[in-house]
Amino acid sequence: MAYLPVDDKGDFELIVASGIGIAELEISGSVSGRTASVSDDAVGGRIGTGFQYRINKNVSLRVMGRYQFYDFEFNGVDVDADLFSFGGGINFSF
Repeated sequence: MAYLPVDDKGDFELIVASGIGIAELEISGSVSGRTASVSDDAVGGRIGTGFQYRINKNVSLRVMGRYQFYDFEFNGVDVDADLFSFGGGINFSF
């Protein structure tokens, strides 16, 4: 994760993040009383960006958006999973 100050005092920061994630996807269904399910694990990429405001040296408020992408395979069929999440929070630093 990288932090880039965007004001003179350094209270506002742009956040950029990247990494690797592991996910499991399970698909199940039922037709005419017959049930089937398949599952697969995949390694994929993660990227994100957001802003952070430092209230003081130990407390900051943050909002971030993250995009994750995975490629699963079920019985020879490729399934691409693209996920976007958005969140906020309070960070405490010691």
